[in-house]
Amino acid sequence: MSHDTAFLRFQQQLLTGARRNSVSDIVEWFGAIQAQDFGAALWTIGQRSDSLTFADVERAIADRQIVRTWPLRGTIHFVPAADLRWMLALTGARQNERSWSVLRGVGLDQTIVDRGRSILEAALRDGPRTRPEIYAAFQRSGLPTEKGAGLHVIGYWAQAGLICFGAHRGKQPTFVLLDDWLADTNHHTPDPDTALRTLAARYFQSRGPATDRDLAWWSGLPLTVARRAIRLAGDLLEERRLNGGSLWLHLFNPPRKSVDGTLLRLLSPFDEILVAYKDRSAYDRHPGVPDPALTFFSPTVLANGRLVGIWKKVVGSKSAQVHLAVSADAGRLDAHLIERELGRLSHFWGRTFALAP
Repeated sequence: MSHDTAFLRFQQQLLTGARRNSVSDIVEWFGAIQAQDFGAALWTIGQRSDSLTFADVERAIADRQIVRTWPLRGTIHFVPAADLRWMLALTGARQNERSWSVLRGVGLDQTIVDRGRSILEAALRDGPRTRPEIYAAFQRSGLPTEKGAGLHVIGYWAQAGLICFGAHRGKQPTFVLLDDWLADTNHHTPDPDTALRTLAARYFQSRGPATDRDLAWWSGLPLTVARRAIRLAGDLLEERRLNGGSLWLHLFNPPRKSVDGTLLRLLSPFDEILVAYKDRSAYDRHPGVPDPALTFFSPTVLANGRLVGIWKKVVGSKSAQVHLAVSADAGRLDAHLIERELGRLSHFWGRTFALAP
């Protein structure tokens, strides 16, 4: 992958000048945003806007504009509420079938998992419940929760479309019955071909240029199905050849030919610019940057298209600081760009962040 490919992706991923001021617009643009780390996912959305705050994202969840659940490759994402059912229809049953080796490994079989459904329906009939409350209901009925078994049952029935996350109760997320939570949301489910076409269009408009294997990785669909999705969306996509392979862009949302070279972003763990691709070679790492897994799945410093280090925010009762750990050979980062990024972080979280000495 070329350095140009990385800059094109930055634009499509709303990391340059093309911003959004609506939480639902951002999540719909992406199709789904990885969200197993709740706080990190809030900033992933905030990073795509200059005006939103974390309270805006939490309000969009409480207002049921976006939903947090397990729609893709067995991983938690934010999804537009109106799209959740058709997305689960494409991916949920397939992912549950794949998960049986893991489920059996923690002592679950179909009888136990089906009993879990009955327990969930009874526990959630009167309203949201936290995970500890659901585990207590499982345990009262003799259903195992150790070694991750309880979470696997919850994930299975989320992928089957029975439950999803609701609003937080304090710091604890809750679970709800999906049909209760989205009772007032459009129930229209497109036919499978239309759903595949939509999924491919969302992926390439927000993450192109990308390959068929990237789409398969992100969606959890088999490569043959991902290629079918590309064919179905063919009139919306532009194919480009690179090193003997094909990359696709969205035809009606093309990136600009160039971007401002002064780009610095403090990215969340699991940010879509890194995790949404099977091939991440477009993002150069400086030799001094830590192990790739640490870089991709930790808070990452992205400067001018290169991964130059990691960062963390430390919030105390009287202060909020950002600590940077940048590769020594990356050169000095532009102080003005750092201050601008700290200002955006401060606005989003409602705290004044300063750079740690």
